[in-house]
Amino acid sequence: MQLFFIAVMLLLAGGLPSVAAEYKIDTTQSTLKFRGTHAGNTFNGVFKQWTGKIVFDAKNLETSSLDVTIDTTTAETGNTLYDLTLPTEDWFAVKKHPVATFKSTYITKNSLGSYTVAGTLTIRNIPQPIRFTFILTPDDESSPTAKVTFTLPVDRLVFDMGKQSDAAADWVGRTIDIDGVVIANRL
Repeated sequence: MQLFFIAVMLLLAGGLPSVAAEYKIDTTQSTLKFRGTHAGNTFNGVFKQWTGKIVFDAKNLETSSLDVTIDTTTAETGNTLYDLTLPTEDWFAVKKHPVATFKSTYITKNSLGSYTVAGTLTIRNIPQPIRFTFILTPDDESSPTAKVTFTLPVDRLVFDMGKQSDAAADWVGRTIDIDGVVIANRL
């Protein structure tokens, strides 16, 4: 009887709390790319291996989260010079720091169907608070599959990337954009 009374009170107070859905990222259909400039020319690259976990409830964003781990040893551009430089101590320093991570602290809904996520991005064991906008399709739990698209501008010098060889950003642009298209399936 007491349980029935609690359930009735919750319904009268606005309904039962919703449960956030957990999604598994399908990395075979998803891409995590990066782009920047070197000597005035645009370069593009991709992280070939990464994993992540998405927990999402559009009606209760306080229970939503995003955690991503990127294997920085798999960064490739297709340019031999860049691909030999990226793992070095001055850039990703993959021998000491083979992964980069992002852990969200909160997600908010914006107008026009986008969301803002804030959290901590850690590259080379240097944590930095960041915020970026993403679009979720569909933006509710009506479909078993969700698509997340985003662009995250990263100031490479904040993470000491290329600080020894190009601290003034004369050769490599200071901002590197990370572009993601993430396909995830609800568990």
